Amino acid sequence: FCKKNKILQIHRTFEKNMTAFFSRHWKCLWSIALGIICTGTVMHPIYDGDPLIHIVMGKAVFNSLSRVVQEPLASIDFPAYCIAPAWLFEVIQYGIYKWGSFPALHIFLVCLVFLVSFTIVQFVSQGDEEGKSRFPIMIVSALLMALVISRLRLRPESFAMVLLPLFVGTSRLFFKNIDIKP
Repeated sequence: FCKKNKILQIHRTFEKNMTAFFSRHWKCLWSIALGIICTGTVMHPIYDGDPLIHIVMGKAVFNSLSRVVQEPLASIDFPAYCIAPAWLFEVIQYGIYKWGSFPALHIFLVCLVFLVSFTIVQFVSQGDEEGKSRFPIMIVSALLMALVISRLRLRPESFAMVLLPLFVGTSRLFFKNIDIKP
């Protein structure tokens, strides 16, 4: 009888601890679940030429140490020099390609998927209160992720899907902690 009570007590303690863990960390766990679900949609061979153009432009920007570079893929009808507007993404993509070729680019894309899922969950759940149902937040974030994942490729826009909300969230935190006096 004593052994049975001890097992029940261990089970109740475990259940209480797991409930507390999930209630504290549900956003992170839901972001990871969304990232795992959506990773399958981006794990295919690179089929468009856009990443290759960005790799070549990243190499040109890296070698010239300037955003104004000689266009490496231009035909004779275009000017010899161009401005690389997405230079940061191109240099990062070139560095990742140089470091680990196409498998490393796929890992970079998977990291972007997880960052986008984390960002979406954080922004959708900003008004979350304790005791309220989390089901609507999970549905809305899953639907948003379904829309976003269709556009997530190795392009600068994918990088912006992570950086822009990150900057907006950081600025909100910054202004929340500042006491502005008129």
